[in-house]
Amino acid sequence: ATVAAAPKTPPAAPTVAVTNATCTLPKGTITVTSSKVGLSFSIDGITYTNTTGLFTGLVPGVYPVTAKNAAGCVSPIKSVTILPSTCSSIGDFVFADANGNGIQNSGEAGISGVTVKLLNNSGAVVATTTSGSKGAYKFSNLAAGNYAVTFTAPSGFAPTISNAGADDSKDSDPVGGTVT
Repeated sequence: ATVAAAPKTPPAAPTVAVTNATCTLPKGTITVTSSKVGLSFSIDGITYTNTTGLFTGLVPGVYPVTAKNAAGCVSPIKSVTILPSTCSSIGDFVFADANGNGIQNSGEAGISGVTVKLLNNSGAVVATTTSGSKGAYKFSNLAAGNYAVTFTAPSGFAPTISNAGADDSKDSDPVGGTVT
């Protein structure tokens, strides 16, 4: 007697949605959006224990997403990339310009208690901080974009001139921002 066996059919490659890493969530997520009925999924081509199609807490990188059916057939690979966040920071130093030349000279100390506001491209305030005991301030975990900073001088201080001298790392320079 001859028995004819039908060929086993692999499942289709999964379709997915990706949530990339962000400034506040450094890991990403892959969600299978195609049918999950009767399938288990893998992001390493070895382990097929996931039946929900949801993979969370993934570090940025490339993942080979595959599905396996009850017959043991594996789908073609759907290559998925989790992108890293592109977070940045803006910060510097608020100093007392003793000689009023707009340049931070040796011996000119930082000023604590200066209100610093971060504005988005539309001019809306997105964060506020106060300079620390030595004049430092910083806004962290910022998404890519254009920002400006504004400073409010504390009592007893007045703004100095901006963009003085040739060394941009030493001048009083809220590029695109204001000092009041």
